[in-house]
Amino acid sequence: MTNIDDVVTGFGPWHYGIVAFVFLRGFPCAFFSMSPTFMVPSTVDHWCARPNSLGNWTAEQWRTYGIPKETEAEGALAPEHCMMHVVEEVDGSQVISNASTVECSSWEYDLEDGAHYLTNHFNLVCSRAWLRAASQSFYMAGGLLGCLVFSHISDWYGRKKALAFMIPVSWLSACIMPFSTSFLMYNIGRMAASFAMGGIWNASYTLITECVEAKHRAIASFVASVGWTTGLLILVGFAWYLRNWVHLQIAISLSMLVTGALWL
Repeated sequence: MTNIDDVVTGFGPWHYGIVAFVFLRGFPCAFFSMSPTFMVPSTVDHWCARPNSLGNWTAEQWRTYGIPKETEAEGALAPEHCMMHVVEEVDGSQVISNASTVECSSWEYDLEDGAHYLTNHFNLVCSRAWLRAASQSFYMAGGLLGCLVFSHISDWYGRKKALAFMIPVSWLSACIMPFSTSFLMYNIGRMAASFAMGGIWNASYTLITECVEAKHRAIASFVASVGWTTGLLILVGFAWYLRNWVHLQIAISLSMLVTGALWL
C-alpha cells in the first residue's frame, strides 16, 4: 500500500513558499494573542475621579484629602483605588466627610505621556477588573472553536479554500477592533479574529506536515514555529513605540492585511 511518505519526496523551492507562508502566519497570531499584555495592563495607577464641585483641586490635593488610605503589602499607607470619601455641601461649601466612604463611579489614571490603554478607556478596574481576564478567555474560546470547526472544513473542501475563507474573516475583525465603542464590541471582534486564526493556525500547520517529506518535517515545523516567536519580538517593538491602544491595534490590523495579502 502506498502511503503519503512514498509520494511526498524532496524539499525544494515549492516547499520554501509553503514554509514561508506558515512562518508568516505566526506574526498576526502572536500579535492578537499577546497584545492585551500591553493594551490592558493591570498596573495602571487609578483612583476615584474628583466630583465636578472640586474640579479646581489638583489630583494630588484630591488624593490626599478625598481618598481614604489603605495599607499595602509593604506596610505603607497608600490611597484606595476603588473608594472615596463622601463629599457633602454644607452652607454652600463642599465638605469632605472622613467618616463615610462610597465606591467610585468614575476614575482618574496616572498615565505616561501619550499612553492610553483599554484599561482606562473602558474603566477595567475595581468591580470591572474581571473583564480583563474574561476578554482573554473569550479569545481562547474563539480559537478553540475555530480549530474544531475549520479542521473539518479544511478536510472537506481543502486547505486552500478553507484559508481563503478564514483570512478575510480575520481581516474584517481586525479592522473593527480599533473603532470599538464598547468593550463588548472589542471582544466580539477579537473573538471573531481568534475563531478565524485558530483555523488558520491549524490548517496551515497541517498543510506543512502534508507537503514536506518526513525527514524534513522537524526543521520545517521549527521554522514555522519561529514565526510565533518573531511575532512576539516585533510586538514588543510596536508596543514600546505605540503607547495608545488604538494606534497599536491599527498597526496590528495593518500587519494582518499585509501578511494576509501575501497568503492569498
